[in-house]
Amino acid sequence: SLHDALPISQTALGVHYELGYGVKTDLTQAEQWYRKAVDQGDAEAADYLGKLYQSKDPAEAARLFNKALEAGKQGAGCDLAYLYFHGDLKQDYIEAYKWYDIVFNLCTNVERCPSGAAENGMRLAGQHLTPLQIEQARRAAVVWLDAHGDNRKGASK
Repeated sequence: SLHDALPISQTALGVHYELGYGVKTDLTQAEQWYRKAVDQGDAEAADYLGKLYQSKDPAEAARLFNKALEAGKQGAGCDLAYLYFHGDLKQDYIEAYKWYDIVFNLCTNVERCPSGAAENGMRLAGQHLTPLQIEQARRAAVVWLDAHGDNRKGASK
């Protein structure tokens, strides 16, 4: 069927099952539809599926958020940073700062991008870090950005 072929349709079905739009809420069905779309490279589905996993399997959520970010879904980087900032994965303010910094840089010249959230996240994470740790996080962000340069959506280096 068409739904089996198009990731955007699979993601939409996942949303419908997750939120109960026109169907009974069914997180198992939502997860299955999101997974089909993720397997075809859909960044939005990876972000949604990561949010479903956030409390039950933070490591899998982190993997999905990273996959979504690599596919161009900038907001997934904030979700990933959140896992480190709040200790869902492991509390690591340097990692949180790094991911917020990556999102902030990815958002250059991109409409509807969470640059404000990323900037605020860097400020909050930075309150727990020394200047040397902030520099460490920034260097790690640059390494990631250089390795994933084609996903920067017009950001200046």
